[in-house]
Amino acid sequence: MLEDGFQPKVATFTTLINSLCKAGKLQQAYEVFEVMGQIGCEPTIHTYNCLLKGLCFLGRVEAAYDLLLNIKKSKIKPDLYTYTAVMDGFCKHIVAWGEIGAGLSIYKEMLNFEFEVDGMMVNSLLRGLCRLARKLKEFLEDAYQVFVKMRSRRLVIDPVGYELVIESFCSGNKLDKAMECLYEIVRIGCSPKAFTFSNVIRVLCLEGDVDKALLVFFLMLKGGKSLSKVPFNLLINELNQQGMLLNARYLYGLALKCGVVPRNKPEERIALENSSFEERDDRRRESSINRKSLAPRGHVLL
Repeated sequence: MLEDGFQPKVATFTTLINSLCKAGKLQQAYEVFEVMGQIGCEPTIHTYNCLLKGLCFLGRVEAAYDLLLNIKKSKIKPDLYTYTAVMDGFCKHIVAWGEIGAGLSIYKEMLNFEFEVDGMMVNSLLRGLCRLARKLKEFLEDAYQVFVKMRSRRLVIDPVGYELVIESFCSGNKLDKAMECLYEIVRIGCSPKAFTFSNVIRVLCLEGDVDKALLVFFLMLKGGKSLSKVPFNLLINELNQQGMLLNARYLYGLALKCGVVPRNKPEERIALENSSFEERDDRRRESSINRKSLAPRGHVLL
């Protein structure tokens, strides 16, 4: 067409670029894009969106993010599909903290522009932030804010997302928020895995809040989860430490009825697994958790 003196319209170029990107022929798509510049055909946001989707399709999310930054510097205004394309790419190919940070930045921009966000994409972002928060605690609050926003917008949070949020809060010593999420996931009928319950029980015992730990245990029992030695060992040990020996004996008997033989027995003083007494005391002193008992201290679990 160009050799015959015909100059295609921008819609024609965009359609061709879109077809090449869908076929994974990104190099040819960029060659067509360069031709547009050579003949003075101005690309539209739709043209850029096709390139962004092509880059993300091939996993080149950093290049897609750079292109987005260039678009924002130009006179062309990004639309919902622009952000969605890049956000989707980040959520599918999150492998490093920098990419998660960029994905979070895009998510916040979408909210500022009041764009609708896709639940599946935000679930992916939430999972990425939670996994990162295990190592970098500064991302914990970001994960929580995404979680809160999803709830306020009534976006469906998948069970894996809930479990990762709970695990992140436990690792960050945010027990009130961990308990809040645990109760919520149980309330909506998506009971977490036994490991998630045990993780909450472990941290509560480490903080000396055996009353809440017992509540979580019986919530776990009510959910029909198969019980292992872990929660029994943790609770019996903590009950022994606090002198609640009658309750410790009850739990030990319950364990035997469930076919579980705990390592810890009533009246024994065995430290929490993988945790020294010094670490335990330090954690308790530093804790800002409200330890107000939910049941009388002399309460017997009968």
